[in-house]
Amino acid sequence: MVRMKTRNLASYLVDGYLTEGATIAELAGKIDVPAADLENTIAAMNRYAASGKDNEFGRGTTPYHSFNGDASVSPSPTLGPIGISPYYAVRRDIGAATGLIINDWAQVMRVDNSPIAGLYACGNEANSIMGGTYPGPGITLGPAITFAYRAIRHALGKRRSR
Repeated sequence: MVRMKTRNLASYLVDGYLTEGATIAELAGKIDVPAADLENTIAAMNRYAASGKDNEFGRGTTPYHSFNGDASVSPSPTLGPIGISPYYAVRRDIGAATGLIINDWAQVMRVDNSPIAGLYACGNEANSIMGGTYPGPGITLGPAITFAYRAIRHALGKRRSR
């Protein structure tokens, strides 16, 4: 994660975590997004920054949002304008797509596809049941809870559900 006031971005650019563009259109081309779409998104964000209200996602509407914002930005500490070049895009890896291979009981599997006795995995430590896609928020939570439950039942010898 790039922290505020980080001066040297070279390592983030080299490993692909950040992508840089001198213009919005250049950045859009580098991240394979239609330039007009990115320009419209940024124009909307700048309108939200000017008004202090994000009508699309509700950012900045809670005390928690304000606490985690930049107090020097007004009218909302969470809605700063985007306007100074260069522009950056951050690669987002939300939820794990790969991890330890598990079976139906959350047992970690060996290369030969046999379970490792007593070793279980769930959540972001286990290979995603979504096959590398991210359909939406919470997709890691449901499988984590389900496979944790199954792992516990298996460890206790209670493989049958009621």
